[in-house]
Amino acid sequence: MMSIKPTEFRGNFTREKIESIVLSLSQQRPVCGYDVIKIVFQRFNVLLSPGMIYPLLYSLEEKGVLNSEIKGSRRIKLYKSI
Repeated sequence: MMSIKPTEFRGNFTREKIESIVLSLSQQRPVCGYDVIKIVFQRFNVLLSPGMIYPLLYSLEEKGVLNSEIKGSRRIKLYKSI
């Protein structure tokens, strides 16, 4: 029988479900990529790379699932579910 370490399971689960997680977070409040990375780390103890999150956010925006707006002078792009 193959054993899976809790951190391995958490990491695999998170990577497989990241789109659903992003959509859920963006329904609660507008989020930027950094927010997603921070919240996923706090809840699942999994550190996601910006190279995984930002392409996903752009893809969901192109599909029409998320809207974005530029916020503040730092040009932070906030995403929220439509």
